[in-house]
Amino acid sequence: MPNLDDRTRRAIVSDILLCTRDGQVDRVRFGTFAKLGRKYECNKRTIARIWKRYKASVAAGHVGGDVSSRIKGNSGRRGFDRAEVAAKVKAVPIQERRTIAATAKAAGVSTGLLQRLLQENVMKRVTSTIKPALTPANMTTRIEHVLAFIDERTCMFEPMYDVVHVDEKWFYEAVDKNTYYTVENKEPPPRHRRSKRFIQKTMFLAAVARPRYDPYKKTKFNGKIGIWPFTEESVAQRSRANRPKGSLVTKNIESIDSHVYKDYIINKVIPAIKKVWPRGEKWKEIFIQQDNAKPHLSPNDTDVVAAGTSDGWTSGCSGNLRTHRISM
Repeated sequence: MPNLDDRTRRAIVSDILLCTRDGQVDRVRFGTFAKLGRKYECNKRTIARIWKRYKASVAAGHVGGDVSSRIKGNSGRRGFDRAEVAAKVKAVPIQERRTIAATAKAAGVSTGLLQRLLQENVMKRVTSTIKPALTPANMTTRIEHVLAFIDERTCMFEPMYDVVHVDEKWFYEAVDKNTYYTVENKEPPPRHRRSKRFIQKTMFLAAVARPRYDPYKKTKFNGKIGIWPFTEESVAQRSRANRPKGSLVTKNIESIDSHVYKDYIINKVIPAIKKVWPRGEKWKEIFIQQDNAKPHLSPNDTDVVAAGTSDGWTSGCSGNLRTHRISM
């Protein structure tokens, strides 16, 4: 907080004199210092010191009292030149500027000074993330993929209403911290694990498309095709504390190879698309878009083409389902 100037000090003395009893300087109403501290945005002890100096100067014979500031001219430590400090920071290699402490030590300044530079926006804290190392062939493939969605007649970007995006997602069985809203001081439900560092997770295959309005159903198609876990059921060979022998146990599929992925595409994704796809757009050629992971399928896989062209999706003006692979 800046120091009080002489005009403010005189105003404080005048306000205190108005709050004295019968004009006696030793009889100030209770709460006056706190009230004036809030008014002038300073501590009540500062008000008390100014009043004490006023009474001492009056007692010493000074007419009107002396409460002027004792700080004359330039005082205190000289401030740091921000440009000079910024130049010192720039001279430090960027690899050594990972933390405030390391940057301050390498630049020869204090950590508090760097904190002030951050508050004054002289310095900024930025984040760097790892980006894929693209070869010229990767860049060309990406440009060709983007240009394939531009209409040559209108130069407008394709709305991609005929594309279904599929991708794998990991989900943990539980998270360490859950938030609940309770009433009447009810305790949250107990949650116990042998170790919170080793919580099992399961891979899911998700398929989504662009939301749109379906005029035949007179409702909005939300674009959610479905999500399926990569799990399998097996019969328990031994009894345990939580289940008897012979009960069904759901386990994660240990290896997600091309055979498992093809089975999910043919028996889960394609039937789900045929079931929920808007009726008025079944004549289009629908693409199942996937990335370039090794288990993923090629666009000309005969089994997938056969599954996509079945159930009457190839007769008349109907469309078919094909996979489309993107090279990242």
